[in-house]
Amino acid sequence: MSDTKRERAGRRGDSKHAITRDRTVELINQLRDQGFKVAVVTSSQNCTAVSKAAKLDHCFDVQVDCDVIHAEHLASKPAPDTYLMAAKSVVIEDALAGMEAGSNGNFGFVIGVARKRNVVELRHHGAHLVVNDLNELVS
Repeated sequence: MSDTKRERAGRRGDSKHAITRDRTVELINQLRDQGFKVAVVTSSQNCTAVSKAAKLDHCFDVQVDCDVIHAEHLASKPAPDTYLMAAKSVVIEDALAGMEAGSNGNFGFVIGVARKRNVVELRHHGAHLVVNDLNELVS
């Protein structure tokens, strides 16, 4: 993660990121209330630090990050290994490689987030459902 990205992660006080964080936490809480386990899957070395900085560290039942990937000798996305390690959690992903990983892992439900207005590409890479914003998933 670049220094600039690290700095942004540590100061997510602007309204856009605060709203995104609130919607993310609301969705995670709804999924957990419905009995789902929620995992974060990332190749980042800074997952724990970023989660803590964003006050999301309490939200995840499972964390599969760079350390786990290396320790378990997992193949990176688009291989499904990291998601399989996360034990059949609902896959919510915005990157095409992550979408393909979730799809290749035969998960029950793969949700694409079209942050780049790439609905067609996300569906093509395996999304069962594509949303433009996580708010669309919150009741």
